[in-house]
Amino acid sequence: MHLGLVEGGAELADGAWEPPYEALLEQLRSAATWAVYGYIKRGRRPIDVRHSALTYDWVPALHYGSYNLTNNVYEDVLAPDAFGAQLLGRGYAGRIPSDPDWEQVSLENGATLVVHRDPEAWFGRPLPKVTPEDFIARDPAYPTPEVLVQARETFAAILQTFDVIRKGALDPLG
Repeated sequence: MHLGLVEGGAELADGAWEPPYEALLEQLRSAATWAVYGYIKRGRRPIDVRHSALTYDWVPALHYGSYNLTNNVYEDVLAPDAFGAQLLGRGYAGRIPSDPDWEQVSLENGATLVVHRDPEAWFGRPLPKVTPEDFIARDPAYPTPEVLVQARETFAAILQTFDVIRKGALDPLG
């Protein structure tokens, strides 16, 4: 099971992202005993949270094919994308890349909390405007924030890709 939580409101919209971020981190830590995956991201459109938060309220994910990123079945072993904070369950054990920009915290049930050392770069800045066409076009010219570009490179080995989804079967260890 994966975890989805939302935090919003006027204070958050005015830039007070730290208290909600800390509260959501605590929720990720608490979910380590039962969740296989969880993440924290900055969004733009609360209406998209329930069904299409990664399809229309994120940044196009060219490794995935961008469109319909929310419909994934491998969260227990592959992340849909890189995020500023992620709970990676025991299915990721031994495969989480290390990088000096990221802190890894071992949690219960073999889970790991992976947190970027500069959360302001992820949560303190608005995301670039995105349209449904941006996701369908698979256009590498989209202004993806550099922190996300680097994170996708760092975590490429544990990200879901278009090829994995197209094949429809996965052996994460071989």
